[in-house]
Amino acid sequence: MLMNCDRTDNQTKTACIAISRSTFPLVGLSIHESTTNKIEIFEFTDNWSFHILIQRLKIDSVNKIIISENQNVLENILHKEVQESDIIILPRNNFEEDIDSLILENLKNNFNIESLRDKHFTLSSLSALYKFLDKNIYSCFLEYILLDQFMFISQKTIEDLEIFKSKDNKGPTLYGLLKNTKTKMGEKLLKYNLAQPLLDTNEITNRHDLIIFFSENQIVFHTLEKYFKSLVDIDQIINFLYKERSDSNYEYDVGCCVKLNSLFNIIEGIKSFYQKYESKEILTKNLILKDFFNIIFRPEISEIINSINKIFDRTALYSHNTQENISSCIKIIRNGVDTKLDISRQIYSENLNDLYEILSDYESKYSLSINLVFDSAKGYLFKIKSDEFKIIEDNFYKDIYKNQNDDIIREDPFSIQNASTEFILISRKKGFILFTSVEVQKINLRIKDSYLQVMEISSKIFEFSKKKIFSFLEIFHIFGNIIGLVDLVISFYIFTKKYKCCIPEFGDSLIVTESHHPFFTAKNSILNSFYCCPDLNFNIITGTNMSGKTTYVKHIALICIMGQIGCPIIGKYASLKPFKNILTRLNSEDNMEMNLSSFAVELLDIKNILDFSDSNSLIIIDELGRSTSYLDSISFSVVVSKYLVFKKSFTYFITHFNEIILCLKKYQNVNVLKNCNFKVTSGINKIINGIEIASKFLNPKIINDSLEIKRNISCFNSGTVDTFQNSEIQLALQINKTKNKEKALEEIFKARK
Repeated sequence: MLMNCDRTDNQTKTACIAISRSTFPLVGLSIHESTTNKIEIFEFTDNWSFHILIQRLKIDSVNKIIISENQNVLENILHKEVQESDIIILPRNNFEEDIDSLILENLKNNFNIESLRDKHFTLSSLSALYKFLDKNIYSCFLEYILLDQFMFISQKTIEDLEIFKSKDNKGPTLYGLLKNTKTKMGEKLLKYNLAQPLLDTNEITNRHDLIIFFSENQIVFHTLEKYFKSLVDIDQIINFLYKERSDSNYEYDVGCCVKLNSLFNIIEGIKSFYQKYESKEILTKNLILKDFFNIIFRPEISEIINSINKIFDRTALYSHNTQENISSCIKIIRNGVDTKLDISRQIYSENLNDLYEILSDYESKYSLSINLVFDSAKGYLFKIKSDEFKIIEDNFYKDIYKNQNDDIIREDPFSIQNASTEFILISRKKGFILFTSVEVQKINLRIKDSYLQVMEISSKIFEFSKKKIFSFLEIFHIFGNIIGLVDLVISFYIFTKKYKCCIPEFGDSLIVTESHHPFFTAKNSILNSFYCCPDLNFNIITGTNMSGKTTYVKHIALICIMGQIGCPIIGKYASLKPFKNILTRLNSEDNMEMNLSSFAVELLDIKNILDFSDSNSLIIIDELGRSTSYLDSISFSVVVSKYLVFKKSFTYFITHFNEIILCLKKYQNVNVLKNCNFKVTSGINKIINGIEIASKFLNPKIINDSLEIKRNISCFNSGTVDTFQNSEIQLALQINKTKNKEKALEEIFKARK
């Protein structure tokens, strides 16, 4: 009879894309979320790899993607990059921009049409989306999102930095490290911010100010934390208000109404805390808290609460106890709201009282303690302990008792109309006996009839109430957003209590002192410092194998992401530059699905880096060209490095090739660092320990031969050693030293003969 009140429909996200045909295509994107009937709309410039578009689709976990016909390049990329999504092709006329007037007519009160007037591709995507969904434009909540307010991080960079998922699925992640949120809204905002950190330093600073406020006002922090732990998912309430439900889902509606009631109980609790707080001006000094309390006290919320109080009995309980659930379904609407409903509930109550009278008679007659329980399939039943069964065993219908091997003895107790005995055994399990009687089953039928009448009448009242509350729908979206933001800052404050953190400043340089990698504890970490500025923006990192070079550069990226979501960072001091994107080239693996070699994968990454990088970019490159030949790798690395040097991108470039340093030494904005045992200092690394590390894994003979070849090649290149076992190499060295090259060549020919 009852459904789970926590159930939500399977969320579907549908995206619609319209693009220009320019060298760097302009992309109009609309994304509809079925749960909240919300549409996010975007317009941005991308390249023909659709780097930004793919990332946006993955952030929103889009299920369906709509594009125009004859978009073959886009279609092929979508099939490869978002394989979990269905691609839907629509005729071009669906993308005709004919939605402008509708927006003006229906959304003039709650949406700024001026921000969309010149967004041709956004309006085209929105038009096609509405036609596909067949949606009433007025019923949707639109939000225009400016992507230039967020840092761009590619999906590959997210994977490389292990933001949401570790390489082995067992290790730490940045999301797991920072997730101390108490609400679904805060959890969702944390995910969004990690995938697209903020660029607005004022907004980031507001978060920092609230963290400092919590540290100085612990009672406020603990009060909000306590209330937030009990907060329901507001998206579930929004979904409930949007959906038109049939009578068969009445219990779900009851559950959602109780969630709504729970939300307003918490709001009233927070209001009470605010009104009793002695220094109210302190609570509204922080801009985030000021917005939070302003929304809490908005008249629309009071109107909704008053409307609910007139119709619903807010004292009705709703729990995971089935009988209490039924009680909520019956009592949730106040007496006096509807006469027929009151009569139906009275009939229900009288029949239930009859059951309790029968139960009381049985308890007196047999000196037993009997409980009345509810089963969704069989109605009300009696329950006793198994060891008390013998007391009334002779009063059970024998044919049923003989076949008690199964838990469910008989599916239809009503087939026994002429039973001379009193009870019918239903099941025996977990130390208890469930049983009924013909008389009880007859009452169950009357209870079911009256319950269905209550449902039918109450459903109509629910629909009327939902329509009234729906007129205040925007306040739920706004309230959910501010709850998520405050909860996110609470999570950051909890993080500062676990680690030694500092609040970063913002400027045009990247300066961090005495910081350890966030994935490691302070005891197991070596502290490092970072410095990068416009006049020294290109950092070449050298170092031995397994010395921590990659860990070091990942550390830098993670700190920048943490800083730009408003989280304090681990370290003694920090001044950060707000980066508009983080672009990485961290590993080289073949892409089997796209039929690309590891070198081709490198080239695609470098293309995106060169396309999107500028002086506001953080670039991390780990051993570029490792998948090709030695000379090609050096040449390729030098050329790419020069581009980034001239672009003034803040770059960390890991390499084992000191030749790159020689080629770049004339540029004054190039810095060279060396990494040894996870500690980074200034200078060039001159130690190469690859063979030493290999000795732990390979046969000693292979190691010795490798060392011999290494010595020979090193001496040949440096010209510092005079003797080799190989006679031709020795003669070559002599030629290099002698003034009479012709005479030396004659000696070589003689030696060969």
